[in-house]
This record gives sequence, structure tokens and C-alpha cells, in this order.
Amino acid sequence: MHNSMTSTVAEREQRTNKIGQRQLPFQPGEFAKEVLTAFVEEFCADKKEALESISLSRHTVIRRIETLSKDIERKLKEVASNSIYFIIALDESTDNSDIAQFAIMVRGIDDQFSITEDFLTMSSFHGTTTGQDIFDNLLKELKDFNLPLEKLSGICTDGAPAMTGEHTGLIGLLLKSRVWNVPPIVYHCIIYQENLGAQHLKMGHVMELVVSTVNYIRARALSHRQFKKILKEIEAEFQDVTYYCKVRWLSSAKTLRRFLSLLDLIDTFMRGKGRNHEEFRNVAWINDLAFLADITEHMAISTANYRESSSMYHLCGAI
Repeated sequence: MHNSMTSTVAEREQRTNKIGQRQLPFQPGEFAKEVLTAFVEEFCADKKEALESISLSRHTVIRRIETLSKDIERKLKEVASNSIYFIIALDESTDNSDIAQFAIMVRGIDDQFSITEDFLTMSSFHGTTTGQDIFDNLLKELKDFNLPLEKLSGICTDGAPAMTGEHTGLIGLLLKSRVWNVPPIVYHCIIYQENLGAQHLKMGHVMELVVSTVNYIRARALSHRQFKKILKEIEAEFQDVTYYCKVRWLSSAKTLRRFLSLLDLIDTFMRGKGRNHEEFRNVAWINDLAFLADITEHMAISTANYRESSSMYHLCGAI
């Protein structure tokens, strides 16, 4: 009886964990149980009683995920407290509800040279996000996870003034603490370094025209429908053009690749709308477009490979 109850609890925890890992709403757990019950009744009726004992209600799922979260936090605190040195990666961004989210990633090493890397925590800012605000929050989170500032050996941030400011930014305030014999090394996140490098390619004449053309096609419902209809009729490789998001600048890879592939069609379509762009038929401009499409695609692939090899990069995806 005891083994049966233990098995049932373990199964419940496993199913709840999968819901949490996939970041699904809690409500579908009840629907999933209804579907499973109908399946069990038809194909293995003898298992119906065992299935009915498993609760996947919204409140139950919430409670179990909170329990799993507390257990993960407890284990992380134990590992963190054993680190002799650690480095942190920080990112601050605004979500789609205009709330600032501050994420912290940590990588530590203990006296056995065992390296641990994990997502530490994420905090919400409902007011200002000055360097002092971020600094105070960081100290609080490090204290909660038993990570003394004296063991901090490296910091990786984006290029925002609130992060890197020499006097009032997070880095400036940290270095003023003067709690180290050797101050931590400050790094600049590689994705932002690539972004800064891309700004010096002097390809604005390409990107501006591409973005304005895509916005013209996508922003007008009639034009967008007509354009998609043409693509469908000729069975084009791509069925639409994609928006470019400046915040997620590597999205330009897909935007440029599709634009280049559909360039002749886009030229014909735009001329039909009375918007004649001679650049679309200019060999030098097309060469610049192809070069920019290739180099941004290469950067996007390199970044994707880096994401797979290092969970340190998942800060941006966590926000």
C-alpha cells in the first residue's frame, strides 16, 4: 500500500514538472485528465481507478510547482554556499506588460574544482531601474543565496548605462565597494558586442529600405493579403515576409534572407503599388543585400550554437 501511494505521488510530481518545464497554463491539466480518462476507458479500463486517483486540478498543479520551486531553490543555495568563487551574468529588459525584469545567472566553482552553472533568480521592477535600484536588488539576491560579494570574480552585462555607468551604474557602484583584493573582471555580453559591430558595417542604406518595404507590405491589410495571395499562387519558397525587431536584432537574418529570396516579386509588387525603388534592380545594392543576409545568418547560427552549448546564454530567453 505504501509503495503504491509513493508511486502515485511520484507520478503526480512528474506530470506537474512537465507542465512547469513547458511553461504551460495550469488549467489544461484538468482537460488532459479528461482526455486520458476517455482513452483509458476504451483501451484499458482496468487502469481507470489508478488514473482517477491522480489530481491535475489547477490549484493542485500550482501547489506542486511551488513545492518543486522551493526544492530547487534550496538545492541551489546549498551548491552556491560551497562556491569559493563565482561569476554572474546580468540582463535587464522589459516584458510585454511594460514591467522591467532583472535576471541573474551564476556560475560557481568549489574547492573540488566542480563547476556549477544555473539560473539564479529573476526580479521585477515596477518603478525606476536606475543603477542604484539594480545594485540594491543584486546585493539582496546574492545575500539570499549565500553568495558573499567577496567571492565575486566576474560580471557579464549588456551595454545599458544603468549597468555599465562608471559613477552611478551597477558596475561603478560595485567597484566602489572595494571588498576585493583583486576586483572582478567586467565582461560585455557577446550578443551586444556583435550588435555594436553590426552598427559599423555601414549597411544602413540596405536595412532602411528593406525595413520600410516590409513595413509597407505588412502594415496594410489589403496589401498584405494581396502579397500573400501572389506568393501562394506561384508556390514561392516563403509564404510571407517577416518583421524586423530592433531589440532582437538577429531577427534581421530571417528578414533579409526572405527579402533576398523574394526580391524580384517584391520589386514587381511595389511597382504595381506605385512605389518604384531602383535599388531593387541595382547590382551593387543587391550585392550589399546578399552580403548582409549572409553575415547576419552566420551570426544567428553561431549564436544558436552558443545557446545550445552554454546555459549562461539563456538569460534573454528567460525574460
